[in-house]
Amino acid sequence: HHLGVAVSQMPAALDFYGKLGFKEVEDGRSTEERKMMKNAGGLQLHLFKADAGHENNQNILMDFKDVKYPGHTHASFLVPSVKGARAYLEKQGLTITGERRPGGVLRAVFCRDPDRTTMEFEKNSGEDE
Repeated sequence: HHLGVAVSQMPAALDFYGKLGFKEVEDGRSTEERKMMKNAGGLQLHLFKADAGHENNQNILMDFKDVKYPGHTHASFLVPSVKGARAYLEKQGLTITGERRPGGVLRAVFCRDPDRTTMEFEKNSGEDE
């Protein structure tokens, strides 16, 4: 139904998620500190203004190897083609921050939003297109 994400910079988050196919929608409760977006499949994205950003451009849930904190680490989206998803993300000017290749087959690519929250685009069955 929806995914809630706390963001440090609302305009940057709206731009990033817009590149992933989400469109801002007015739900009667939108403010400068709360926005709702929706994609063509109906998934809602609720963006909330965080009180602070990450220190040293690191995500507390993903970027510290010695300490693991509880919380949501990433969102994963099923795609018909990982190669196609990669090409689309790169065309949008987004940086691919990782990939998963079990047995040499590309199964997932990753990118991060402006607050370093990880987004995964995967296909784990059959061969890629």
